[in-house]
Amino acid sequence: MGSQAVADVLERSGQKIPGTEWSFRLGGKPIQPDANLIDGHRVDGKTIDVLLTLAAAAPHPVPATVLMNKVWPNVVVGDNVVHQAMTNIRKALKDDVRKPLFVETVPRKGYRLVADIEWPDDTVVVAEPQHRSRKLAYAMIAFLAIGSLLGAAYVGVPSILNQPIELKLTVMPFVPVGVNQQQRYVSQSIYDEVVANLSNRDTITLVGSRASLAEITDEKLPLMIKRLGITHILEGSTRIVDGDKVRINLRLLNAEQETHVWSGSYELATRGNFERTLADRVGNAVAAAMEGRESDDIDAYDPFARP
Repeated sequence: MGSQAVADVLERSGQKIPGTEWSFRLGGKPIQPDANLIDGHRVDGKTIDVLLTLAAAAPHPVPATVLMNKVWPNVVVGDNVVHQAMTNIRKALKDDVRKPLFVETVPRKGYRLVADIEWPDDTVVVAEPQHRSRKLAYAMIAFLAIGSLLGAAYVGVPSILNQPIELKLTVMPFVPVGVNQQQRYVSQSIYDEVVANLSNRDTITLVGSRASLAEITDEKLPLMIKRLGITHILEGSTRIVDGDKVRINLRLLNAEQETHVWSGSYELATRGNFERTLADRVGNAVAAAMEGRESDDIDAYDPFARP
């Protein structure tokens, strides 16, 4: 549907098009996108765009990957930008992530608004499930309008309306930076621990073994992704630094869209059972990113997280 067609639908429905006079109330608190204001608190434009996207999709959750594609189209970003936007929204609304009154993190599905939304035409989108059909109609109309005005088609509607797809992850063999035997041993040891940790996650299905994946070429990888229904790929490299530390850089990709979902860097001393400690933190962060929720590891998105 083109911009004019969307405008016609909105005009007939009485819903205003987002613009200089467009505003709404979220749980009784005023939102003014034209002035980048959330309950009187000024935020950046991307944070407003994230809130608009959530409002348009309410009460359905929006995955972090969809928010990235929607608000940051054609830009390679990590999902830390979404987490920061959520932090900005919650701070402006004085919302508690543990007991949310406005924005809720939905495991495996993303984020959704749980407060009532009052549009400019006095239409109220209520958060309770029994109003699903009415909410969906207004959500779809507003969502299409925002998609046109932000200059990108919303490709995540099927993900929101349908049941969550099975999360299938392939962990490519980590690349040791260096050619000596110690580098290879440490890299394989870390890889095995990370794979073992992720294989115990109930929400994730691991696909492929280190031996089989080592034979996969760049040309064969897309065929494997399509044939096995792989949704995500985790890549990594390891390096021994200062003689007694190991640094690991990781990148999680959306397998089908080839977009960046998450990245993390960790540096740990090679003493004790450091592989398991590292695997626990990586596993938590990767699972959170795949499920569209915030990681419990507050350092997971720092350039170098040192426990």
